[in-house]
Amino acid sequence: MFVVEETVKVSGQDVTGTRSVTIGKSVGALVILVLGYWLIGYILRRLQRPIARYFGFAEETVVVVRRWTMVAVFLVLLILAFNLVSIPLTVFAFLGGALAIGIGFGTQTLLKNFISGMLMLLERKVRVGDIVEVEGIVGTVTSVDIRASTLRGFDGVESVVPNATFLEQKVTNWTYTTPRVRRAIKVGVAYGSPARRVSEILEECALAHALVLRDPPPHVWFEEFGDSSLHFGLYFWVEVYFWVEVSPRSSTPQIASEIRFMIAERFAGEGITIAFPQHDVHLDTSNPLSVQIVESPNGKT
Repeated sequence: MFVVEETVKVSGQDVTGTRSVTIGKSVGALVILVLGYWLIGYILRRLQRPIARYFGFAEETVVVVRRWTMVAVFLVLLILAFNLVSIPLTVFAFLGGALAIGIGFGTQTLLKNFISGMLMLLERKVRVGDIVEVEGIVGTVTSVDIRASTLRGFDGVESVVPNATFLEQKVTNWTYTTPRVRRAIKVGVAYGSPARRVSEILEECALAHALVLRDPPPHVWFEEFGDSSLHFGLYFWVEVYFWVEVSPRSSTPQIASEIRFMIAERFAGEGITIAFPQHDVHLDTSNPLSVQIVESPNGKT
């Protein structure tokens, strides 16, 4: 293909030699690179789960380590393949300057995200399966990869978030220590409604739902006297899920919706009115309004 002159110093003297790069050598290097990469990748994939079980690591941690190990293996195999077929690395010297600049800019962000991902896996502040909120995105962590993590929202939309974001921004982990979260339903009833009975009905509706936790139990607060209603708050605990695959009725919005249906039915059965904004207008009748009939220019009144 081409010949490269290579100059080395021997005992203070420059010795120039030629090294050729042939099609045969190139094919040999390619075979070594492909077969070596495939073989080591196969071995690491087979050992992935046993290593995770033996050392007690999370499997997602081992996956990320395996991927970066394969990157290092590729570089080692590349150098080894060149040496075995006598291809000098000086062949690529003309690419050195441009490649160094490109790598400098490209790897800065990549390394930042990689290190952030490794810290996430080691600290386990955010794990696969956790439900988190970051930069306004709420979802379940489905994967933590080399550069970014994937979040699946309750609507099924997947978002790719750079790993560095989890270290640089505020992150709310809803399931860090427990999957239990507290939810609230606000209800306003008309003035004149039996307040204590309203409280009892709200609590009974929460307890009637199979997915509402009994420990801690739901409770009701009479929160305030509003402009046109008595304000109550129903607070209850559930195990939070956003994947409808877990159970069609396990998502927290679905649980709250079903409890609202029960509340509406119970209130209707007991004659309790759910309040709505309204305004009363009072007319001062001490000075009656005068009404005059005026004839219009066209003769009509």
